[in-house]
Amino acid sequence: MKLGFFDSGLGGLLMMESCKKVFPKYNYVFTGDIKNIPYGPRTSEEIFMYMEPYVLYLLNTVHCDYVCIACNTASVKGLPLFIKKYPQYVHRIIDIVEPTIHFLSNNYQENNILLVLATQGTVSSGVYTSIKNKIITQIPMPGLVNLIELNKKHEAIEMVKDAISYHNTSLVLLGCTHYIWLVRVLEKEFPHITFIGQNIILEKIFNNLEQIYENTEEGSSSYYVSGDHEGYTQRYSFPFKKLEL
Repeated sequence: MKLGFFDSGLGGLLMMESCKKVFPKYNYVFTGDIKNIPYGPRTSEEIFMYMEPYVLYLLNTVHCDYVCIACNTASVKGLPLFIKKYPQYVHRIIDIVEPTIHFLSNNYQENNILLVLATQGTVSSGVYTSIKNKIITQIPMPGLVNLIELNKKHEAIEMVKDAISYHNTSLVLLGCTHYIWLVRVLEKEFPHITFIGQNIILEKIFNNLEQIYENTEEGSSSYYVSGDHEGYTQRYSFPFKKLEL
């Protein structure tokens, strides 16, 4: 089986790498639209315009069986427009937002206070306020994606620490796939808080697919970005190729 991942940046890369550890025999293709990052402050129409050619590339050119929209903002703002224009692909698109809501509505019942950290676009949509059995506080984190993309983890951690310090909670949803980069450090800084990275949720989705598809071959991986592929290769040690559509 071939799985495609689309994101505005490197959050989707972490999602894909997490799934590779669990399902190493699948074939993977990552596309990151780093040229137009961040998506958070952009309109739905802009996001759809940017994501459309990359999602179609994954579906039609490299023939992925499924494509994960590994970006909360793109899932909330751009994906509805994509599905409206291309309804034939609805069953091949994996939306990270809906399973996140389902997962948190049915787990961590002892933690009824949930803090959601996300981009401005995701927070403004209010999509995570529909999580059941939780008292929810949302905090927009403008600029955090850029810090993570620039590998400025110290500054990124300080920004998150500042946001968390004003709220009494033991459960935090990292509502942007970029924030997965910070999970391990945050868990050490705040051992009393459970941080939910969306790679955990995606692994559960693909676990269901594993029951449908059986692969006996060794898997492969391809990595594409829309901007400075050489700089990203040096910074993150993945063999990125440039793909502008």
